[in-house]
Amino acid sequence: RARRALGVVARAQGALIFGEGAPGFSADPHPGNVMVLDDGRLALIDYGCHCSYDPAERRILVDLYAALDESNKPEIVRTVKAMGYESDTFDEELMVAFATQCFDRDIVDDGSPYAYLVGLEKTDRVRRIPRKFMLTCRVALLLRGLGARIGCGRLSMARLWRHEVRRARRNIRRGGDAAGSVGQVQ
Repeated sequence: RARRALGVVARAQGALIFGEGAPGFSADPHPGNVMVLDDGRLALIDYGCHCSYDPAERRILVDLYAALDESNKPEIVRTVKAMGYESDTFDEELMVAFATQCFDRDIVDDGSPYAYLVGLEKTDRVRRIPRKFMLTCRVALLLRGLGARIGCGRLSMARLWRHEVRRARRNIRRGGDAAGSVGQVQ
C-alpha cells in the first residue's frame, strides 16, 4: 500500500511540474504533507514551499528529464547549462553526475548522496543554479528518500515521470506550452 501511495504522489508531482496550466507543485512532499481521504484518494497539502514554471523553464525540465531517461549525456549537459548552471570549470562529466544525482537517481553505492555532491564540489565548484530548478531537485530527492525508506529500492524520477515528460514533449512538438493538461492522477 505504501508503494502504491508513493507512486500516486510521484505521478501527481510529475503532472504538477510538467503539466501545462498546472497551478504549481509542492516542493515539500514528505509524509506529513500527504493525507489519505475517507474515499481512499491522496491529498497533497501545505504548499508553503511551492513553485511553478513558465513555458520556457518547463521546456528545459522536459528536455532534462528526457535526456536523463535516455542517458543522453550531451543533451543533459546542454539542458543543465540552459538552466543557468555555472561552475568553475564546466566539467561535463561532473555536470552529468550532478544532474543525475540531483534530479534523477542515486549514483553512489556506499555513503550518502550529500557526501557525493560535496566531493563533486571539491573538483568543480558549482557557482550558480537557479533556485526554482533546485525545488524540483528537492522533490526528486524527497520522493527517492521515501521510496528507499519503504523498500522500493533505487528509484529513477526520469522513469517515474516518463509519461508526463513524453506527454509534454508531444505537446511542445504540436506548438503547445510544454505539457498536456493536468488531469486526475489514478
